[in-house]
Amino acid sequence: KPISAELLRAKLRAAARALNLQRENARQRAALERYFQAAEEEQKVASHLMQRLVQTDMLRDSAIEYRITPASHLSGDVIAAARTPGNVMYLLLADSTGHGLAASLGVMPVVQPFYSMTQKGFGLSTIVREVNRKVREWLPVGRFVAAPLISIDPREGQLLVWNGGTPPVVLLDADGRELQRFHSRNLPLG
Repeated sequence: KPISAELLRAKLRAAARALNLQRENARQRAALERYFQAAEEEQKVASHLMQRLVQTDMLRDSAIEYRITPASHLSGDVIAAARTPGNVMYLLLADSTGHGLAASLGVMPVVQPFYSMTQKGFGLSTIVREVNRKVREWLPVGRFVAAPLISIDPREGQLLVWNGGTPPVVLLDADGRELQRFHSRNLPLG
């Protein structure tokens, strides 16, 4: 049976629409692939910077055992440890608001002053004030970093805990029994 001219035109229009949809789909797939490649590259660069910033060799101290499991590969969760010239151990666990790249950038103004001031022997309260100043200076309004900072002086048998906006820090004995909780009495940094 012969096809009418109208039916033929309708079939050609439908085929042209299908071809245009396939082209648009291919264009969108390519744009999405470029976006994901750029995001992956950003993650690699940020992850490299974070690894350089967080001095993981300090975490190899025999007095430290830790486990950190962030929600994503790149996050605002960071643990840092350093010793003062007088062999006092300082610990920091920082949790920046948000997720991913933005959150990981949020801990950058925290880590550098923590390490440099600890290595120079500054006291815990001085470090907290300076880190807070840096966070306020560098992060936009509405962004903050919750963090406990801990000082352990084995020679004096002294433990100091400053908790800014995190759940309680729990001190356990050698058998894993709870000895004390250090509740947050301070606002987060920033």
